[in-house]
Amino acid sequence: MKRIITYILAIGILASCDDFIDVTPKGVVVPETVEHYQGLLNNARTTGSAPVSYAIASDDVYFDDARINSFDSWQFNAYSWADYYFNPEEIDFLWQQAYKEIADCNIIINEIDEAKGDELLKSYVKGEALVFRAFSYFQLANMYGSVYDKATADDDLAVPLLLEAQIIQQKPRASVQEIYDQIISDLDEAEKLMEEAEGQKSTNMNATKFHGDLNTVYALKMRVALFMEEYTDLINYGEKFFERLPIEAAILDYNTLPSPFMIIPLFNPEHFYFQLPSGPYDFLRGAYLSDDLVATFDKTKDLRLTYLAIPDGDKYLFNDYFSNIFPNPGFTTTEVLLGLAEGYIRNNEKNKAIDLINELQKRRHMTPLYTPVAYDDVNDAETLALVLSERRKELMYHGKRFFDLKRLGKDPQTAVTFKRTINGAEKEISPDDLRYQLAIPLDIMSMNDLLVQNPR
Repeated sequence: MKRIITYILAIGILASCDDFIDVTPKGVVVPETVEHYQGLLNNARTTGSAPVSYAIASDDVYFDDARINSFDSWQFNAYSWADYYFNPEEIDFLWQQAYKEIADCNIIINEIDEAKGDELLKSYVKGEALVFRAFSYFQLANMYGSVYDKATADDDLAVPLLLEAQIIQQKPRASVQEIYDQIISDLDEAEKLMEEAEGQKSTNMNATKFHGDLNTVYALKMRVALFMEEYTDLINYGEKFFERLPIEAAILDYNTLPSPFMIIPLFNPEHFYFQLPSGPYDFLRGAYLSDDLVATFDKTKDLRLTYLAIPDGDKYLFNDYFSNIFPNPGFTTTEVLLGLAEGYIRNNEKNKAIDLINELQKRRHMTPLYTPVAYDDVNDAETLALVLSERRKELMYHGKRFFDLKRLGKDPQTAVTFKRTINGAEKEISPDDLRYQLAIPLDIMSMNDLLVQNPR
């Protein structure tokens, strides 16, 4: 009989050895069929969610002192770039949720081959589990590890790499390279499985936005390649994506929307892979767009500022209507488009990058005022800046900026140093600041002697 698995120590989900049993308790389902394993994936809160909470530490948001002084302790710590976001007695939900997803995925990946049921559905569910695991490790590596640098990735520390469904997994931190190698391996296998099952989906295959497919694989491979600076791979997968989903069908034209309601992620076709945010994200309600972010919009013609923000004196509030419906840490077609544009410009294909910028802007700017960017109007550096500015605007609700600041900080051309004033005290974070690597949770450190803390 299969055993019920409980993860402890390495991921912070505590249990005694009594939880490791060979007799199935009443009311507990031991997975035996493909549908049982699919059930683990059908809970979007368990395996279809990701944190956006660290967005509070990015340069996209601004809060006045009254709001800051009402923050929970972790919110205050994150907004002020404290050495530790969570106190020793608090659970780091960023770490906990990611490893909970990985635990579920490991059970599926390691056991589903022996399950009873449809072979195509089996391929699909296993492929989806591999995508979820890769996504979770990408999040973890970029929260707690060093930014990917090919020259140092073998030595830089990331997070423990857990691949087996075992009762106890006390492991040291794997290197950044080991984590990225595993992510790539998972996505390569997922791609093969998804290709095998695609076009032959049974009625049991849930095709909602909370479930991955080949487009999700390509999008995550692009994101990984972007952070690894593997631009040929990035371009390859971006072009594959738009072969399957042409730009004309992939990007909304804000000029023709019957209602701004259509922009909400749950109802927006651009959000092809949706992940519910794990942990608190209510700080977006009542948050201001930072002055620096507002300055990236052309107020005379950019419809995004009209739909996604609310004027409040000389500032703009994040629109509660949209943030209340959930940010999306998953994927949008515009992230794919702008990732491909960044790949083109970094691969010395400026004109292709400009073509994609124009495809986006003509759908975001008021039609009577829209003017396409001409090839001769901008040089390579200006084109890159334009791509990054568009990326920031498109992804501003969805928890991507903090990671971008971290990766862009490697290059003086794109590095950002920014400051905040909190209760009269000025705070600053520079591109090479150690606080871009979140501290390993203190409660996890106390339970696993093999872990090494990030320098503070």
